[in-house]
Amino acid sequence: MVSLQIPKVLAISLVEAVLLISVVHSFSPSYRPGKDHDWDYFGDHGPHNWKNVGGFEQCGYWRQSPVNLANPVPTRYSPINFRGYHEVPNKVKLSNNGHDAEVEYEYSTRPRMSGGGLNGTFLLHDTHFHWGSDSSQGSEHTIRGRRYPMEMHAVHWNDKYSDINEAKNTKDINAIAVVGFLFEISEDDNEDFDPIIKGLAHVRDSLTTHHLEVFSVGSLFAKTDHFYRYYGSLTTPACNQVVSWTVMRDRIPISERQMSAYRQLIEHHGHSMVDNFRPVQPLNGRYLTCTAMSSGNEYEYDDNDWDDEDGEADDNDWHDENGEDGDE
Repeated sequence: MVSLQIPKVLAISLVEAVLLISVVHSFSPSYRPGKDHDWDYFGDHGPHNWKNVGGFEQCGYWRQSPVNLANPVPTRYSPINFRGYHEVPNKVKLSNNGHDAEVEYEYSTRPRMSGGGLNGTFLLHDTHFHWGSDSSQGSEHTIRGRRYPMEMHAVHWNDKYSDINEAKNTKDINAIAVVGFLFEISEDDNEDFDPIIKGLAHVRDSLTTHHLEVFSVGSLFAKTDHFYRYYGSLTTPACNQVVSWTVMRDRIPISERQMSAYRQLIEHHGHSMVDNFRPVQPLNGRYLTCTAMSSGNEYEYDDNDWDDEDGEADDNDWHDENGEDGDE
């Protein structure tokens, strides 16, 4: 019998190579329903009927998303800690999944967020977009009844679960955390979105994918200092009620030219992929909060974005992130 002798230095290199490969996180499995589930944003398969489809019963439950963001309780939250979001991934993949445009990232170390009142550490899964047929609508969440031309969701799962599908199928309201960003129209293109805009031309047909020039997911974000927070659900079937929602106050600029690139996509029935947003759902008494805005030792309230009906904040309304009354 002939024995194979591997030089010690080479053996160590092989072990290191295996370890390096083992920590590269490939694109995660999808948490969306499979092709055998027919749902849409209009007609008989639209949002009003999702709850009547087998497996989608939660779409008719009481803790659903999106919601209208109005009259939140100002709350002192610690900053959200975003780690790894400005690292450049190994690969970036854009998909037309038949319902929206989805961007997935392959990282050696997956970005994660914690703090800011979140109950756990959450790992990034994807970002995806919802938009309108024109710029008067498109966002899923509204602010005091106002819609925005597009909304981006950065979807995460709690790291106590092995993957997003395990998290999705629990009854844990902190299993998934989604960060929502609203868009506003600007005269100039947003250059940070150039890789996505260029890639959209390659995924016009439903169920197509295209690898993009790599970029950091954090480059897409607006400021993350101020946000709304509530517990809700996924906004697409099966509408699982396992989501801690964070919707950022600051908007992402985008031009009409860039918006038109999204509107060129084709959805899974062969129609133009537009108005792919779910109508707002009743809050049903849920606790809606927003970050208290600090300036030195004083707390201010921005009545341009999240005020009471009289445009003022009541000093008795301040809370800390544990839901307890705060002292001025």
